[in-house]
Amino acid sequence: ETLGHRKGFLQFRWQRVSRELTEADGPTVELVDVDQVASVLPNYASNKISEEDWRARIALRQKQIGERMVG
Repeated sequence: ETLGHRKGFLQFRWQRVSRELTEADGPTVELVDVDQVASVLPNYASNKISEEDWRARIALRQKQIGERMVG
């Protein structure tokens, strides 16, 4: 959810792993055309969200961040 920002970052965490991680554990990147996205993402169909639900998710996230950062 970029909220209009053209740049950002991704942060990955592997917590409480029982072995040393290797390059095979990822992450990996694959560049695909936009019309191929649905076919290459696992669980794409079950991860759809309505615009109304998306707006509610963003509003809740902004509220929670505000409470943590400002108090």
